[in-house]
Amino acid sequence: VCGRDDVQGRTVAEFVANELKLKRVAVFHDKTIYGQGLAEAFKDALENLGVQVTLFMGFDNKERNFRPFLPKLKEGDPQLWYFGGIHNQGGPLAKQAKESGIEIPFMSGDGVFHPEFLRKAGETANGAFFPFPDIESSEPAQAFKKRYEERWGKKTGPYSIYSYVTANILLECARDERFDTVEYRADGIVWNVHCPPRVLAPGGWLWRYRGTDGKGNKTSWSRVRRFEVGAAEAELARPGGEELLARVAQAQPRLFVRPEE
Repeated sequence: VCGRDDVQGRTVAEFVANELKLKRVAVFHDKTIYGQGLAEAFKDALENLGVQVTLFMGFDNKERNFRPFLPKLKEGDPQLWYFGGIHNQGGPLAKQAKESGIEIPFMSGDGVFHPEFLRKAGETANGAFFPFPDIESSEPAQAFKKRYEERWGKKTGPYSIYSYVTANILLECARDERFDTVEYRADGIVWNVHCPPRVLAPGGWLWRYRGTDGKGNKTSWSRVRRFEVGAAEAELARPGGEELLARVAQAQPRLFVRPEE
């Protein structure tokens, strides 16, 4: 349901090379699995398309003073600069870059596409590029937005509709391409990442998904994808969502957040 970072990196690189027709790009990242991984996918795709990466540099994801790094960005005369990371750094980074005299366009990933980026970057956010689809103009999206705001009394966020769509996903895993025998099925998934609460046997697997709406209408099945479970992999069956939440001590409630938050 959620697009992979390698696909995002390649798609954005193709936009830079084929649509913007740029030849030189500088890249920053936050040294995290997400931020650096996304930046590496973007860099590799750029180089495969003949675009020169003039800078590839990381800094700690807790950093908020980016001025010592920004002079490096100007080296190599890039035509655009990119940041692989999260909005809580993306906003200050874009603002400080503009204040340092960097006028070339800024681009980042889906982790920076957030209202907090706009609040922290202010007017320096004008002209920034983000690889995010149009999630508001279609009639179903407008209907969802209206219901969401009526129910929760606030505007939808960038990922609200994805959570809604994910809650209407049926997932199946099988060994055979025709799915004559479905070995694992999950319906009504409520997260945009799903971890089966059971161990899958070693070997090759196939999976597919389909969506349903509030009236029970179903979409066609997605294309079939494959994955492999190695014979030497450690067995780690995560409890189901309800069981996991039930284990949280009620006397001392816990809040699940990212480390940088």
